[in-house]
Order: sequence, then C-alpha cells, then structure tokens
Amino acid sequence: MYTKGKSGGSQTRLKDLEVAKIPLPQKLRIINSLRSKDHKYASFFVCRNPLEKLQSLYNFFLYQTQVKKKNFKKFPRSNPPSWSKYISHVSNLSYSDSMSDSVFSKCSPCTYHYDAVVMMETFNQDSSKILTSSGLGWLSPSHKNNHGSHNVRSININVLFENNTKEEISGIIRRYSLDFRL
Repeated sequence: MYTKGKSGGSQTRLKDLEVAKIPLPQKLRIINSLRSKDHKYASFFVCRNPLEKLQSLYNFFLYQTQVKKKNFKKFPRSNPPSWSKYISHVSNLSYSDSMSDSVFSKCSPCTYHYDAVVMMETFNQDSSKILTSSGLGWLSPSHKNNHGSHNVRSININVLFENNTKEEISGIIRRYSLDFRL
C-alpha cells in the first residue's frame, strides 16, 4: 500500500524548535488553558477522516520500517503486517501504537475550547483563513496538505476492507465513531 513519500523534514525541524524554545511545563500550561472559554491563545483542532488517517499511518509505518529501517514494537520491520492484519489489530479497542488512537481520545473538542475546526481535506484554505484572521496572513503554514493520495472521494470501502471480517469493521467503526461524526 505504500506509495513513496517524504518523511519528517519540516515537521521534524519544527518539533525540534518547539522542544528547544518551549519548556514542557509551559506547553502543558498552554494546552490546559484551552479548557477555559477565556483562554488567550488562538486554538484550532485539525481533524481527518479516520479511514484516510489509517491509510496514512499504515503507509508511514511501511515507509519507516522498509525504507528508513526503523523498528516499531507493533509494526516490526522483519515481519510487517499486511493492511488487513493492521486493520484487524487497530479494530481491537485495547490496541494502541499511540498514533492510531481516535482524535477524541486525545484532544476532545468537548473538553477544550477551540476557536476553529480545520478539516484535513481543506487544510490549506482553513489554515490560511486562521492566519489571516489572526493578523498573520503574511505567514505561510509550515505544513501543506499535499499528500493527496488518500481522500474521502477516492476510498473504495469494499476494496479497503475486502479481507477483513464484519467484526473487525465494526471495531473500526466503534473506535472512531466520534471521529467519523466530525
């Protein structure tokens, strides 16, 4: 399923900059301040169709293990799971690789007060609007959503889950039920 791509790059450099410039306690205070309606930061929530996310994660793991030669406990380089086996694992609610968790389980829009919701399908336009409304229209987002290979319109559900059981598909729906509603 992996179809070439880049790894890290600007996102890795931004993460390194963040770690160097914003101490973890300060970052946690900022994030926790979003629990109040009166927070002083512009905040937004980026969401993505869960099926696109799963395809992207699977490709990420394949790329990292097969090209970059990294190893992940639940996605071993020596024996990476097939797409259907990966879906089988993820469909089990007790499975976690930290990246496949539902968006609601990590940054619930019911718990935090976001100023905007950004859809991954319209990320470039939405992020530009946020920057412009914040007086930062001159700033270009550091990440452009130009992956394009996985979008809702191109997903053939029958093909995607042809080798999975009804129970596994039900598990995916249960795991991401609130994410699908976004």
